Amino acid sequence: MKKIDPKYRRILSLSIKIVFAIAILGSLYFQVFENEGMKKIFNVGHKLYHKENIFWSTLLVLLCVANWGIEAFKWNILMRLLEPISYKRSIKAILSGLSIASLSPNRIGEFAGRVLFLKKANKIRGVLLNFISNLSLLVVNYILGIIAFVIFYINHFKVFDFMFYSLSISGLIIGIIMIYIYFNIRHVSKYLIKLPKLSGLKQYLSTYSLLAPSRLSYYLTLSAIRYTVFTVQYLIILKIFGVQIDLFYGMIAILSIFFVQLVMPSFILLEIGIRGKAALFFIGAFSASEQELILASSFGLWFINLIIPGLLGAAFILKLNFWKAIKVKW
Repeated sequence: MKKIDPKYRRILSLSIKIVFAIAILGSLYFQVFENEGMKKIFNVGHKLYHKENIFWSTLLVLLCVANWGIEAFKWNILMRLLEPISYKRSIKAILSGLSIASLSPNRIGEFAGRVLFLKKANKIRGVLLNFISNLSLLVVNYILGIIAFVIFYINHFKVFDFMFYSLSISGLIIGIIMIYIYFNIRHVSKYLIKLPKLSGLKQYLSTYSLLAPSRLSYYLTLSAIRYTVFTVQYLIILKIFGVQIDLFYGMIAILSIFFVQLVMPSFILLEIGIRGKAALFFIGAFSASEQELILASSFGLWFINLIIPGLLGAAFILKLNFWKAIKVKW
């Protein structure tokens, strides 16, 4: 095969990066400036300027750094099962994943942005281990979320009806199944390999044989710590925007919101604004504060935790050598 002239290769590489940059920035612009929730932030922003909020805002940003720092650390120790990778490169991978996720429905592009930063390891193996990283957080989110949701149901509706028992029993069963699959992923993968349509993936699914229960417990612990961090972030941003709510009921509301966001695909979150509606419903049930403040808090946290890191990730993607990342040979 005739090699492409290095001059044209550079032009092609630059063109791809420009297209990516325009797509990512356009997506982030649309999500921010065409977002009703962000407009609420702009409307109430002038009320936030006082000394106490400087401290809480600083703490909020530091917790954002801790949030993604923990995720990068967890991803790093997972990927080191495949190849040596620095923590700095892991940070770039995590932020790049956030950036690409803004272009994809249900944020499915996030894993692609991450595995591009693996130099030697097989990308499919990287995706499979990334799935474990996501699953560990999903398990924590679901278990704590369903507990909070049941408590909310009792406090808000004050009935023990068919819906309550159905929710509790089905939630318990699903939770047990999730925990079983997570801690027995090695055995589950062995059964999957035996399926005719998945037999060709044997060399990749064998990656899960590296995951001993002790490792999985460690990943789950890191996910629980990260979950605690962004729960505290939500409480802080409610305080910044002046939303009055009891600490206990505030946590129940926040965990219930995370639970709803877990079970509802993100493209629906975008289309019908369930993110803001969930915040209004759960937090509004325990707070008499203005709806505008509750909405501003919800979207403010989304902006700090996803949009700003996504912009940083876009810069890392533009510096990435695509041909080496995807192992294209000329």
